[in-house]
Amino acid sequence: TADAVLAAEGFAGEEDFLVVNSDNLYPSDALAGLAALSGPGVALFFREALLSKSNIPPGRIAAFAVCVVAPDGTLDSIIEKPDAATLARLGPDAPVSMNCWRFSPEIFDACRNVPVSPRGELELPTAVHEAIRSGVHFRVVRSGDGVLDLSQRSDIAAVGEHLRNLPATP
Repeated sequence: TADAVLAAEGFAGEEDFLVVNSDNLYPSDALAGLAALSGPGVALFFREALLSKSNIPPGRIAAFAVCVVAPDGTLDSIIEKPDAATLARLGPDAPVSMNCWRFSPEIFDACRNVPVSPRGELELPTAVHEAIRSGVHFRVVRSGDGVLDLSQRSDIAAVGEHLRNLPATP
């Protein structure tokens, strides 16, 4: 995903911009919270809310990146594909990243410096880690809402059921 963000450099220019996964439906409060920031940020989600208010099975949530938030409310670190020992060490309340970001143009330099991961990808969490190391501060917007995920064909029915029960908004 780091190369996808880098591809937007010409479009974004010197402006801040939001990045989300196209196969997720994020809660509007999380997006509004990011849009209201002045500078970089990330929406982080509570694991229990993802389990109770989303269509994402526990095994899939366990594979999502988890984060450590500094006492000042900024992102301290992000751990992509955490192993069981890391999840146990951070505990069940470790906030989960669902790739819902507000970036400033500084992310582009970080994306250019991302090495290819063992999975053969240029991963956005690695670019975020690089940006943090270079002094970029990501403010955290916490969300107690769920995220609907359409990563797999088998997700369609569950997402349809969730959407059927949502009230229409103007």
